Amino acid sequence: MFKKLLEQVQNELDELSQALQGESASEIDFKPSVFSREQRLLDILSNEKTSQALFQLNQLQSKYLNAKKILNQQLNPNELTYSRYYSLIEPIYTSALDNLESIALASQSMSQIDVIAIQLRLSQSLDIDNSEHQSLQQRLTLHQQQSQRIADYLQRNEYALTALDQATTQLANIKIQADDDLEIAIDALNQWLDKTQNYNPPFS
Repeated sequence: MFKKLLEQVQNELDELSQALQGESASEIDFKPSVFSREQRLLDILSNEKTSQALFQLNQLQSKYLNAKKILNQQLNPNELTYSRYYSLIEPIYTSALDNLESIALASQSMSQIDVIAIQLRLSQSLDIDNSEHQSLQQRLTLHQQQSQRIADYLQRNEYALTALDQATTQLANIKIQADDDLEIAIDALNQWLDKTQNYNPPFS
């Protein structure tokens, strides 16, 4: 199951790379350093085997690519309105990548904390002194804190995925007959993003 997910994410990454390489510089300002972030994330997350984060990376790539396709169909890349709408979509995507990087770091930081071994040692309470008991409990607490941070970042990314869906659906439904049509769409999307706290709700 994990191997299949990993292959799917890599396929999405390859497709996104090919699509971006086929675009002119006027269509999108997508720096190679941003794309390399995705490959690094794929490598790290596959090593850590954080399947939910990998699934989100796959979804982000797929939704972002779809949003770009619809944007290119609806608007002229040389027009200012194209850049304005893209400026709403791109931060959603990059913010979610930031969250995935935080997940990868948190996962790496807790990878050497063997919870089962610690719990087993704590169960042998007659054989350990107070100092060792306190140290073991501290390591468990660190593991729990990092696990909660990962869960919080994953929740943040669910907001980002929904925001991409909202932006894509709204763009697809626009019947651009006048400049006012796009202005209304941009204002509506901005209002929706404000209501979702910029797709990154604060940690509880």
